[in-house]
Amino acid sequence: MSAVFVTLDPILNVNPLEFADWCATKPTEPSKAPTPIDARWSHHVSGSSLDAANLLFVLLIDQDEDGRLRPPLDEKRVSREAFGRMPNNETSLDYMIQNVLPTEDNSRVTDLLFALNHRFDNHACSTGTGGMILRGALSAEEVVELRITLQEGSWRIHKDEIYDGAVSDLVRLLIFHLRAAERRGTGILLREHR
Repeated sequence: MSAVFVTLDPILNVNPLEFADWCATKPTEPSKAPTPIDARWSHHVSGSSLDAANLLFVLLIDQDEDGRLRPPLDEKRVSREAFGRMPNNETSLDYMIQNVLPTEDNSRVTDLLFALNHRFDNHACSTGTGGMILRGALSAEEVVELRITLQEGSWRIHKDEIYDGAVSDLVRLLIFHLRAAERRGTGILLREHR
């Protein structure tokens, strides 16, 4: 079984890279954040010393006004294991990127899948202490765009897909998570666990 396990977490509706860039500056207070985060800062950061990845995670993750985490996108965790692990050493998004082929007039599906899986590659916020690994994220607008693009079917499956039917299952599970994020008005973060 693969050593890589990923989860999709709901996050604030922000430009994920802009917010990550701000976290990478090692801010000491929240006034210059790209979006108001004063309450989150006071609950999770005041007086703490967090690396950029953990700072990004605690400030972005979907939470209530008291700093308590809201339920995961898959509240019953039915699809978490099915989406989170592949039988090799790649993520489910890696597999989709390799096997989802856009039509001639629409490369956006692969762009969005790539952003969800690789937006934080080589960024100060990609890894942190305690094993924090943040792969990528989408804003709420990108969540809706990816869901629509996947559902419209302006893509096809590579004819040499290794695990027959896996792309179809992964797309179905991803759409499930994207719809849940869309209902909440949140973005989505791909977090890796090892």
